[in-house]
Amino acid sequence: MPKKFWSTAMLNNFRQLALTQPEAPALMGAKGVLSYQRLLERVEQIACQIRREGHKQSCIAIALADKSEEVLYALAALYSGNYFFFVPHEIKDDFQSQLPVALFFSDLPQFEDVSILPFSPADTLATNVDNFAWQPICEPSPHEFFCVFVTSGSTGLAKYVVHDFQSIAEDTARQVEANGLSPVDRVDFLFAASFSSSLASIFPTFCAGATLVVHDMETSGLADIPDFWAKYGITFTTLTSSAFRSICRLAGDLLPQKTSTIRFLCLGGEPVVASDADLIRAYFPQNIELQLAYASTETRTIAAVTFRPAFDSIPGHDGFPVRKKSVTLLNERGEACELGQTGEIVVKSAHISVGYFRENTLHPHPVEGNLRVYCTGDRGMLREDGSLLLSGRVHAQQKVNGKLVDFAQLELAISLELPAGSHCKILKLADPRGSEVLVAFLCGKQHVDEELLRSKIALREEFAVKPRRYVWMEEFPLNAHGKIDSAALGQEGLALFDQTVETKHDDPLIQRIKAAWSAELGLEINNLDADFFTALGGTSMGAEIVLQEISEYIGRDLDATLLQELRSVRRLANYLKACEQKSLPFLEIWTKSQNDDACWVIFLDTGHHDSFEHVRASLTKLDFPFPTACLRLDFYGILSHQNFEKQFDRWSDRVSGLTVAGWVGVSFNGWLAAKFAEKHGGSAVLFDTICYGYYDPSEKMNFWKTRLNFLKNTWDSRSPLRSVQAVFTLVKSHLTRKYRPVAAAPSPYLSAVELYLKEGSSPQHVAGILYFYATKSLYTSSRDIAGWREKSPENFIIRKLEGDHLDGCSPSFAPEVGAELVRFFQRMQMMRKLE
Repeated sequence: MPKKFWSTAMLNNFRQLALTQPEAPALMGAKGVLSYQRLLERVEQIACQIRREGHKQSCIAIALADKSEEVLYALAALYSGNYFFFVPHEIKDDFQSQLPVALFFSDLPQFEDVSILPFSPADTLATNVDNFAWQPICEPSPHEFFCVFVTSGSTGLAKYVVHDFQSIAEDTARQVEANGLSPVDRVDFLFAASFSSSLASIFPTFCAGATLVVHDMETSGLADIPDFWAKYGITFTTLTSSAFRSICRLAGDLLPQKTSTIRFLCLGGEPVVASDADLIRAYFPQNIELQLAYASTETRTIAAVTFRPAFDSIPGHDGFPVRKKSVTLLNERGEACELGQTGEIVVKSAHISVGYFRENTLHPHPVEGNLRVYCTGDRGMLREDGSLLLSGRVHAQQKVNGKLVDFAQLELAISLELPAGSHCKILKLADPRGSEVLVAFLCGKQHVDEELLRSKIALREEFAVKPRRYVWMEEFPLNAHGKIDSAALGQEGLALFDQTVETKHDDPLIQRIKAAWSAELGLEINNLDADFFTALGGTSMGAEIVLQEISEYIGRDLDATLLQELRSVRRLANYLKACEQKSLPFLEIWTKSQNDDACWVIFLDTGHHDSFEHVRASLTKLDFPFPTACLRLDFYGILSHQNFEKQFDRWSDRVSGLTVAGWVGVSFNGWLAAKFAEKHGGSAVLFDTICYGYYDPSEKMNFWKTRLNFLKNTWDSRSPLRSVQAVFTLVKSHLTRKYRPVAAAPSPYLSAVELYLKEGSSPQHVAGILYFYATKSLYTSSRDIAGWREKSPENFIIRKLEGDHLDGCSPSFAPEVGAELVRFFQRMQMMRKLE
């Protein structure tokens, strides 16, 4: 290669190639072929237009829909004595505030509103080169600007990297020589021109007189690349590791038929693992050469190694430093490391980038003599054979809720637990509460057991924060540069937290803890022994929120640090059961079912009173097929100015997650049972429950018309003297309760009932009602029966019990009541199945 590389092998070389091989293909793609002669004509035409505008050593911005056109305009910018900037088509930064853009060529609608009016490419087509006296810039200074590339790297902040002629010239010349590029080669140009590795496709190709073959990834996907290779006979391809793996998975066994012409494969941008070599051996020609390149936008290639996977294994290093680039390692004190010691990789060379543009000002790299110095931020070590081994980023540690986590090491640890060919990408996201969480995205064909993986990573104490979610996918989404699209992954990760997680357990307390954890963590809790922090990725703030919800559920305050000690669902539930104070309201489990799908029957009781003792005993003897529990209500809480609807919701929380077949209540609790059935589903079983709201309750006071039969039965069943005493006592008791003087204070029970009726609406429709009516009751009547019948006209069943008020729960009637409960709930269950 001549010394004046660019004057002879790049700019003037176009003219020479146009003379010596005018019809040789230079650019090739779906829109046709551009020969070297036509290439030169088009470049001169565009360059002439740029010079007409009076630009020299100015920044020419380029954002065109056609990648071939972007290549032409970049060459024209150089040919006219300027430098170019490929504008990413989806750029999110205000590049005009950072770069001194003098001219902007674009035909894309997203750039219509930029402050520098885009120059239409169509304007250059009418330019007549012969009518404008100009001379191509054939002798550019080595220090004249060549291009600017935007990158964010690991910082997440846009950096505008400036290269001059000598940095690109050396990298291009080295690639042509090392890779043996020649006019017979066809080099693919796959990803966006704004991807800095595009320089490795464009300029070495034209320097060697080869053909650059363009593939438009915006109108096709990775699955189309093998057909593209086969159609154009591609010999040289450059891919990111993620794109390479995706292509192999998508094409599978058909891939060998499409890769027969490829002689050289370069993988870079992301780590390469041993399983990648297996894919090459399976799907690519036996004589193919694989090049692994360690590079950056600032330095271009730092180290590289080329070998044949058919005969060689992947080297245990990341390549040897390339020529004219000195690689040193510095420890934390800035001192040079010895061989085998790990430190930050520092590159010193005259052939790396000049520096960065920020706010239209060049900020150069430090220099030592005539060498520029760039600290890569990567960790690595030099081995005795001179090879370079990478070991992550110096600042790969990121803070997650105040704790440092090395993302690279965590990704490696997870990847080692995955099947061969699978990979991991860690992202830090914010959950709906604003807490920072880690999400591990896993890619591969073979799925893994998430709980097993979670348990293994939980044991790794060196990671202060573990992933909260593990998301398995067959393919990682890739951006226009062929790298993993972190933005797309992030959107998919955030969507996980919007999903409602259903998690059920037959123990209500465990169910409630699981529900609280699931709501906070956004995942289903399958392992009751999983650590809230180390296995599930919980945070201290999240622990406080969870404990507050559980405190409300059990009715007493819990220490905010309790979860730091009792870190699993099982341990926390066992602790709460061991020291449970029976604070109302709470759910008391009576019986369980071996059938996980069985629906519960919930009995309602006031406080700690056991109204259903004898009914429970009868159900046990009858082998009642439904699991049962008692919801113990703080019935008189409404007297403490508790709003009924809020209190009702609080009671409902105690049965959250349970599917209920029916609700059972005595007297006014029966009215509440109907309210539960109406709101949450299921049927209602009522014992002597007044149908409040059906008619004026004052009518019940005229018991002489409705209860004479009861008085008669009372009289007939006793001796005359005892009959008089019984009837007198009964009437007196009733009158005392119902007809107090105005000044007398009502009982707490009646006061509570009055507030419930005042603040709550009467139930309107219940799926099914079994009504137990004590024929000798002073408190309910046929009007109540009619009222409840209207609320469940299709499934209303009445059972009359020849007894006093509430005798349905007495030992005398319990067996009969139990048998009726079995028949009723089985009937309702059968009807639900038929529906």
